[in-house]
Amino acid sequence: MMRPLAKSLMPQENAPTPVTPPVTPKPEKKPEPEMDRAHVPLTEEFDRAKWTLPPVGVLVIGILVVAVVIGLVAVIGKSKPPASGGIGEVNAVELGDHNSVLVTINLNIANANQKRFWIQAIHAKLSTDKGDFSDDPANASDFERYFQGFPDLKRTALAPLPLDAKIDPGQTANGTIIVSFPVSKDAFDHRKSLSVEVQPYSQPPVTFTK
Repeated sequence: MMRPLAKSLMPQENAPTPVTPPVTPKPEKKPEPEMDRAHVPLTEEFDRAKWTLPPVGVLVIGILVVAVVIGLVAVIGKSKPPASGGIGEVNAVELGDHNSVLVTINLNIANANQKRFWIQAIHAKLSTDKGDFSDDPANASDFERYFQGFPDLKRTALAPLPLDAKIDPGQTANGTIIVSFPVSKDAFDHRKSLSVEVQPYSQPPVTFTK
C-alpha cells in the first residue's frame, strides 16, 4: 500500500520549467547640460531665480564708465569755431529824414580752422531801447555811390568785404560792410549792442558783437 505514495513523491519528468521574467536595467541619469548664458530660455529667465543681475556696485561702476566715455567723446568731438576776429571801427551818418542811418562796420575775420572759410551771407543786428533791427550788407559795387552821397561815411571805411570772400586756413580778411537801420543817429549812438553774424558754407556761423 506504500508504493503509490512513493511514486507520488518522485519528480515528474514532463513538468514545465518555470520561466524567470527578464530584469529591465534602469536608465542611467544623464548629467544636466550646462546652460548657455547667451541663450537663456524665457521660461528659465522669468520662472527661476537662477539668473540674476550683477551686484549693484558693478552696475554703478559700469554706468559711470559709460558716462565718462560719452563725455570725452562730446568734448573731443566738439568743433572749434571756424573763425575768430571781431568788429573794428563803426561809423554812422544820419539820413535826411533823421529817422535812419547808414553805417560802415569794419570786420576782422581770421580763419582758425583747417578748412577754407567761404562766406555765404552776412547779417547785421542792432539792439536799442526802441527795439531790435537787422539788415544785410550792401553790395561792394554800391560803396562808391554811398560815399559820394555821404562823404563822412568814408572816414573810417576799409576796402569792401566781399559777400563771397574766401579765407584760406591761417589767413585773415579785413574789410568794411555798409548797412542801414531805421533809427536816428542819437538812438544808434546810444545802442545796447551791435552784432554781425557771418555765415560760411558748410560750417556753423560766427557772431561778432560790439
